[in-house]
Amino acid sequence: YRVQEFEKDTKRIEQLVARIRPLAEKERGRKLERSELFSLLFNSSFKTRSTEKLRNEFVRLHQFQESWTSSIKAGSGGFRKFELYDLASDPLQRTDLSKRKPEVAERLKKELLRINASVLADAPTWGVEETTEELLTRLETHELPAAYKGATHQDYVDRRMAGMKPAQRARLGALWKEKERLHPKMNNRGRSFIRILEYVAAERDENARDGNDSR
Repeated sequence: YRVQEFEKDTKRIEQLVARIRPLAEKERGRKLERSELFSLLFNSSFKTRSTEKLRNEFVRLHQFQESWTSSIKAGSGGFRKFELYDLASDPLQRTDLSKRKPEVAERLKKELLRINASVLADAPTWGVEETTEELLTRLETHELPAAYKGATHQDYVDRRMAGMKPAQRARLGALWKEKERLHPKMNNRGRSFIRILEYVAAERDENARDGNDSR
């Protein structure tokens, strides 16, 4: 369970409610209580296209906003409560075992927080452009691919670069040049290069999948 509720644009929400209310009441032919109006806004639709457009905006303002990503990455709103269930014998999660098995609860709590922190660290900050320096710093936290061996560094590079288009090779070169400028005292230049190579290769693979989907 999380503590934080991310800030909504309450001013715009109230403006929409004020505009929609008379339109909704006209369509239904009677006055509407605020609770009933909100129920309609979330769970129904309007016949008039302009009113429905306002309703859709109202709903979007209550859903995930890209502007929240900085706050989410700063801590995902924080966690205030943990529970533990044996899903094999209690699939409906009726019996909280966290007090009965504190050592298991603590171990899984730490694992959950570790995974959460890892995902947040690697996730983009939507709505805020990531700088090249931030990207290169983030890439240093990436695990090296299991197939990579330092003794066969160049062979691995050649295989991963095979099939790259000129624009992708140029992006790889530009990122590596900037990496050398920003971090001239790299602990292991080969590994740093591989992390950038994998990032550019992943972009290539993602673009290829998008292209296949579009066809």
